[in-house]
Amino acid sequence: MENNKNNLGSIFNVTSNNQQGGITAGQINFGALQRVITEQDKIVFKENIKKYVKDKTKQITVLAVMGDGEAINLEMEIVAFLKSEGLNVMGGQGMFTNNPKGLIFEINPKNSELEQIIVGRNQ
Repeated sequence: MENNKNNLGSIFNVTSNNQQGGITAGQINFGALQRVITEQDKIVFKENIKKYVKDKTKQITVLAVMGDGEAINLEMEIVAFLKSEGLNVMGGQGMFTNNPKGLIFEINPKNSELEQIIVGRNQ
């Protein structure tokens, strides 16, 4: 995943009144940068789909951490990409007790199939 430098989280415009000396920042960015799926990520996803998805009609769940706008945006992008690859995907949000970070791919150990992707908070 790559942080999108065009989507910089919360943006605040700053002005200064009666400032003497120095430079006032015209724009200050707060928060983590938005992760996006790169072309290299798509290649890796496609390789893993071949390896871990034997039945494209079986539903795969993609969940983002509830209330985390950055993770939700990435979850929606992943869902759209997987659907474009012909997979049966359901996206949504979930509450987790362990506060997941990054991307977590859950593979069923019995049949080595992808069951769920968790989009955790940005690292």
